[in-house]
Amino acid sequence: MPKLPIDHATRRGHLAPIPASEAKHQFGRLLDTVLAGQRVVITRRDAPKAVMLSLEDYEALVGRPSRALDALTKHYDAVVARMQTPAAATRMQAAFAATPAEIAAAAQQAEAAGTNRLDA
Repeated sequence: MPKLPIDHATRRGHLAPIPASEAKHQFGRLLDTVLAGQRVVITRRDAPKAVMLSLEDYEALVGRPSRALDALTKHYDAVVARMQTPAAATRMQAAFAATPAEIAAAAQQAEAAGTNRLDA
């Protein structure tokens, strides 16, 4: 990554690279840069090692996976709830008592119908 002065990099909307040795002496200026909506790349030996960004940007990044995880958890909880009904228990007892031929026939029937009960 080429070394750009912080002011030049931020005016162009790019991440502003700065060596770690300079970052520790210019923390206040870097914080102002970040609070103005820019991100700063901290380098060591010209290689990017860290990024300084606003709390708002950080929360936006961290929040994405948790929203996806919340949706997956909600879906999983609904599947588990459906599996806990008396009718589901009866079906599971029948499945465990089924012969291999009966299981194969049920699988073929479900495949022909395009049924995936976990997605229902």
